[in-house]
Amino acid sequence: MTLLRLSATLSVVLLVGLIYVWGRNYLIFRSKHAIGLLVFAGILLVQTTITAYFYTFHPVVSGWVANPELVHPLPLLVMSSAQVLELGGIAFIAWISWD
Repeated sequence: MTLLRLSATLSVVLLVGLIYVWGRNYLIFRSKHAIGLLVFAGILLVQTTITAYFYTFHPVVSGWVANPELVHPLPLLVMSSAQVLELGGIAFIAWISWD
């Protein structure tokens, strides 16, 4: 499913932008809140990058994602829904952080 790959990749891009914004804020304000957001985004970036790798490049998982006949549709629907919801949350946080 292209939706899985696309939403994971867009999440990675948005998280890199958030790390930039929150890292800059930490350098300016030196607040625990900014470092907390920075650490959170860094951990989420690692998780999302690994997810994007598996959906796109892993020899077995990428085959399952590309060919839905190999896997029951329910797990793909659940994974897609979770990934799109995560992207929505990250996009909202990015929107309010850039404002």
